[in-house]
Amino acid sequence: MIRRTGMIIAWVVATIAATGIAVAAVRSVADQVVDQPPAATAATSSSSGSSATSSSNGGSVTSSSNGGSVTSSSNGGSVTSSSNGGTVTSSTNGGSVTSSSSGGTSTSTTKAPAPVATATATYNLVGGWVTIAYGPGIVELVSAAPNPGFSIEVKESGPDRVEVEFESDEHDSEFRADETSSGAPEIEIEEKD
Repeated sequence: MIRRTGMIIAWVVATIAATGIAVAAVRSVADQVVDQPPAATAATSSSSGSSATSSSNGGSVTSSSNGGSVTSSSNGGSVTSSSNGGTVTSSTNGGSVTSSSSGGTSTSTTKAPAPVATATATYNLVGGWVTIAYGPGIVELVSAAPNPGFSIEVKESGPDRVEVEFESDEHDSEFRADETSSGAPEIEIEEKD
């Protein structure tokens, strides 16, 4: 009886110590986590008689040159470029472009932002399960796992089609999701013996 009581007390002490260590570890990691992404920054450059090159990831770009060439690019922000007597080349991925050239050439390109998945759904098949994320113009594989006795083959994982096959000696399960402009994907599930 005394031995049993001693083991219970030792177990309680070990549990309390383990809990304390776990709490300290979580607090240590939580102090290092950044809640907000770094703020987008702007890039500005100017040149007189030479070339000006600027780029930014998520911020705005402003470039100007007097008599030289200007090259500006931004991923998700706005681009403003101007040149007096030179060449202007501006591009942005998902932002706006303003370019002007006095006496030279001007080239501008803008790409539409990539579609973003807005919802998820999980589908259970005989051979396993598949979770997808989808939205207008996009469908992507989030995760998939086979059931016991099945193997898995991911044939396509997005962004316009997800195709997964589960296979065993006795059965095949095939899952296919195609993106649509309406948002809800077109789903096709085939079970074959």
